[in-house]
Amino acid sequence: KSGAYTHGRCKYFGMYRQKCVEYVSDIEAVIDVENETTATLLWKNIDKSTSDLLTLAKDKVNTFRPSEYPVRIFLLGQLFETNFVKDSPGGMLGSKQYFDISRLNPENAEDLATKLNDKVWSEWN
Repeated sequence: KSGAYTHGRCKYFGMYRQKCVEYVSDIEAVIDVENETTATLLWKNIDKSTSDLLTLAKDKVNTFRPSEYPVRIFLLGQLFETNFVKDSPGGMLGSKQYFDISRLNPENAEDLATKLNDKVWSEWN
């Protein structure tokens, strides 16, 4: 219900590294995989069956992190390169940061990546 593993429902995911969001993607679904056979859909943003998404998440865990349970899986769409820079001193506080990007009115993740390119975080605070 709280802590590092709570995620608000969002449409887009930005991959942060070295004070910069380098890639943006659509979030297709977020799934908690408890063990080899049990998984729970937290939410989805695409029109795909829950059973197909759960199977895909379990397959990804078995491929990339076998026997590392429990784990939260973000099923993402295509990645689009961007350069959205954290311009304040120090690293990111906490494990996640949310931005209200509604003023950009992105059509999709590719459009969002283009609109965020060469922007800085302080423009959003």
